[in-house]
Amino acid sequence: NSWPAKGCWDLDFLVWDEAGDDERREQRAEEEDSLFKADVPDDLGIAPFVDDAVAASVALELGAKVGEAGAVFFWLPGAGEVPEEHVPWLSKLVERLHGLRVLLLKPRSGTKWYETSDNAAVRLGLRYAVADDFEWNPDGHPALSGGGWPTFPAAPAAEELRALRELEGAALGLARRCALEERSLGEQPGGRKRGAMLPFFLGGTGQGGSIALYAAACLLPTPVLGVAFCLSGVPVGGSLAKHLLAARAREATRFYAVYDRADTEVPAAFPEAFLQLLRSIGCDASLHWLEEGNGHEFFDDAASKVATCIAECLHSELQRCMEDNALRKGAKDRQATFLQALAPGQSPSLTSDLPFQPMWNVREH
Repeated sequence: NSWPAKGCWDLDFLVWDEAGDDERREQRAEEEDSLFKADVPDDLGIAPFVDDAVAASVALELGAKVGEAGAVFFWLPGAGEVPEEHVPWLSKLVERLHGLRVLLLKPRSGTKWYETSDNAAVRLGLRYAVADDFEWNPDGHPALSGGGWPTFPAAPAAEELRALRELEGAALGLARRCALEERSLGEQPGGRKRGAMLPFFLGGTGQGGSIALYAAACLLPTPVLGVAFCLSGVPVGGSLAKHLLAARAREATRFYAVYDRADTEVPAAFPEAFLQLLRSIGCDASLHWLEEGNGHEFFDDAASKVATCIAECLHSELQRCMEDNALRKGAKDRQATFLQALAPGQSPSLTSDLPFQPMWNVREH
């Protein structure tokens, strides 16, 4: 048997060697390695509840207030979309999920996050290879693959590197916004333990979904609970997968893909191939097809699918938060009842007024 390298969705990309100088290829490889370096260390250098000039801009906040949420959902609209058009379905979402905080983000200028369109990203293709048994899978069909870790080109093509540079800035902005929200979690009673997963869900449509993916996979040191990408032409998916191989998010984060078979900008073959790639490296990734979609437009069916994914992913976290709040409220109510039972003017001093003596007042006789 022979073991050919096979592309996952476009065999034209099997030809990885490019005309040109080896030195330029090595330079592109070095540039790729320098991208998506997290600039959100634990100390951040910023105060809680204080905005950050680098962080993604917030168009609107919905649901729970900062520092009081059980989970936070970051939503990035696609290129050309008006953020406020997403308010109706997001408002219904926070009514349905108590304790959820929603940050609706927007590009810093214009209506695009970066220049590469979803269709242009699809045309860049997915470049990777998997060793397979030619006898059982002679056509190299991904669904019939015998498994094995994928391998990737040593260096991105020039146009791939250009797309990654464009996306990096927007992904860094989202990571910084996540860092600000993470700081607020530590201010809550019984705040998040260091090293635990972030009770965050990142999502977006079109370019926004790609930014959410790259931020979660490449920039956040602590994994988030879930990521949803809807109708997204993800640029250079192989580079994303390479980052995921070394990231905690690969095993911890749940990935939800939402697409429309009628989408002419991002054909159905792309999400099928991309999900196959994510699953091949061990990601928990699911693909959801729209039944009443509108091509590459984000409408009611897409909003409903994304909302269902969020509710499924965050249910346990929000439930735990509600239980913790109920316990704290019960403790406060018992304290208030005790104080009301005291005689007027009586002080609840720990050393004299309570009907017991603390251990430090006990003397041996």
